[in-house]
Amino acid sequence: MKESSENLNKLPVTESPSNFDNLEGMSVRELLTSINLEDSSVPAAVGRAIPQIEFLIETIVAKMKKGGRIFYLGAGTSGRLGVLDASEVPPTFGVPPTMVIGLIAGGDTALRKAVEAAEESVEELTAAGQDYEAQILKGVEDATDHRGKPVPNHGG
Repeated sequence: MKESSENLNKLPVTESPSNFDNLEGMSVRELLTSINLEDSSVPAAVGRAIPQIEFLIETIVAKMKKGGRIFYLGAGTSGRLGVLDASEVPPTFGVPPTMVIGLIAGGDTALRKAVEAAEESVEELTAAGQDYEAQILKGVEDATDHRGKPVPNHGG
């Protein structure tokens, strides 16, 4: 597993630079206008990403039909939202809870309390004592298109 851990440790874990580094210096109107302006860029970004989203969905559906599972991985707020979404799938869609699994760096404790630096530790991406690392890395390695190239992100 050491090789897999090394591959996972190479994944970027930092956030993108913000266009709004001076929020505390903005008025309420400036904040609201900035949020609205940023939100207005979402439809165009989604539009540009439709081919990648289509490919992703078709790939996931094919793998799920063969018994595959979905893992939500995250740290902090994104990890909490992933765990929340994964927990809603079984009652909403009538599937077993083992089909969609939410993992948060720092474990269940991190759902209610920040676990500092957890996002930088492979060991933190475990749930209920079960190590899903090999399956997760397999999923990351499978995230290539039909030409063997990584599926591009939306490019912003």
